[in-house]
Amino acid sequence: MGSDGRLQLKCTADGVPFVVATASCQLSSLNYLEGIDNEIARQFVSDFKCESDFGYHLLIFQVTKFSCVRFAVGMSFAHSVCVGVGAAQFCRALTELASGKSEPPIKPVWERERLVGIPTQEPFHFLVDKSSLATSPYLPTSDIVREYFNVTAHGIEKLKISMMEGSGKWCCTGKIHHNGGPRAYVWRSRFIALKLDANGNCSLHVAVGIRRLLDPPLADGYYGNAFIFAYINLQIYGLFCW
Repeated sequence: MGSDGRLQLKCTADGVPFVVATASCQLSSLNYLEGIDNEIARQFVSDFKCESDFGYHLLIFQVTKFSCVRFAVGMSFAHSVCVGVGAAQFCRALTELASGKSEPPIKPVWERERLVGIPTQEPFHFLVDKSSLATSPYLPTSDIVREYFNVTAHGIEKLKISMMEGSGKWCCTGKIHHNGGPRAYVWRSRFIALKLDANGNCSLHVAVGIRRLLDPPLADGYYGNAFIFAYINLQIYGLFCW
């Protein structure tokens, strides 16, 4: 990180770490990696440690060979350089080049000059009046558990249908964002688990993609970060109007 608060890249000409692994099972026994547990999925992505003083590797590949002569390719990338959209675009470009094409159909562009945001020097202001925050018999606490779980496209559709069928006029419009269903259910489940005061307020912080919201919009080949943080303030009982 530079003195201006921006990420610095150092090209060392060392190449990209490439790890070859072997699995003693067949790919079919893992349902071809469809919907697998996150702990299992992490075994197919390398956490190769950087031995230099320059920071960490921006990109790492791991190829895992199965006993059925099939293989899986795992890619680790630095979130400070690109998000999932950019990583997927990079993978597609590699696939196109590996298939024999001379160049990818969507050429990558840098355009980092579009990132004009300046880190604020002002102290962070709380977004909700602290006196109105919902209280919980379990908070404050330092006993926080991080959990990862997969939500399939089919599962998201079921959540959206459930919300539209049983949650009143707002949901009956049918205009529920693809991620809105899981987000609402997680938020509401957290309220139930923490036994939050229904008359208090709470905030949900989310990352919002802005690739198509900029004017002019970012080029199709832009693979860097393009999101901002947004928040929603809501009185707890409003969660159950859904």
